[in-house]
Amino acid sequence: MHVDPDQIKSNLAAVRRRLDQAARTACRDPSTIRLVAVSKTFPVDAVRAAAAAGQVEFGENKVQEGLQKVAETGGLPLRWR
Repeated sequence: MHVDPDQIKSNLAAVRRRLDQAARTACRDPSTIRLVAVSKTFPVDAVRAAAAAGQVEFGENKVQEGLQKVAETGGLPLRWR
């Protein structure tokens, strides 16, 4: 799978804008909302690109795939779920 870091950055920015607007509509502080990016089926390069775009929280539901990604991104300040 080809990973386009610019597209990932753009997609994350769009999602964050929508979350911010939804929070404000619901009278919530946007900073209290956590965006968890799901890495299922995406390569570790996509996780790295998302991290470079400021994404910190990641989720993975396939244990073996998740353990591999955690090991391969060990130098990054990520939180895995």
